[in-house]
Amino acid sequence: MWSELYPGFDPTYLNKSGKHTPGIGYFYSGTAGKHKRGLEIAGIAVVDVDQNTAYHLEAIQTPSARKSTLEDGQSIVDHYANIIVSRSAQLSKLSTILAVDAYFTKRKFIDPICEKTDLNIVGRLREDANLRYLYNGRQTGSKGRPKQYAGKINVKQIDKRRVTQEYEDDDVRIHAAVVNSVGLKRNVKLCYVEFLNTTGGSKYYEDVLQYGYHYDGACHPVCLPSQVSNGIQF
Repeated sequence: MWSELYPGFDPTYLNKSGKHTPGIGYFYSGTAGKHKRGLEIAGIAVVDVDQNTAYHLEAIQTPSARKSTLEDGQSIVDHYANIIVSRSAQLSKLSTILAVDAYFTKRKFIDPICEKTDLNIVGRLREDANLRYLYNGRQTGSKGRPKQYAGKINVKQIDKRRVTQEYEDDDVRIHAAVVNSVGLKRNVKLCYVEFLNTTGGSKYYEDVLQYGYHYDGACHPVCLPSQVSNGIQF
């Protein structure tokens, strides 16, 4: 029986000293919580849902950078997006879902992938995300722009009257709705994932966003909890 697989993307900092090592620069280290001198690889993995782990597929060394900018002046986020776009045909053969973490909730990363590929990006919500419910009620018919939005979303306590429960099992319950992201200037799919305790109550939650032309499809019931609870592990 085939496992469910999908690609994941996550850069990794490598500690390295020396003045003449190709590609050495200042990159973000998640362990240290700051930029450090060393090397970085942009890792592409195949996530195995059944095994709840990821297997290395490709490592692309990031050119020498100083924090968010490469030596040639290109943004490091643009570099990450170009990696995915240039490999999208191969990645799409595996799955149309690409799992990333909250760092990639940026227009510079989201826009080129959504506009140039068939991939749908699934990633955790940034803590400072500004989201709005879409207005689906009757319009007044008066002059002026039709009402588009129905209030700001409190991501710590979503209004379950405005979302739909799309999945539930013994471990998770997922509510979802298409909403508007102010920062990304596009509609996205918000998936509110509740991890359940033994009595069926909520232990904790994670907010997950899905971006792409097919964001109005059903929430992926397996890869979302796996991605948010573990990240991409190589």
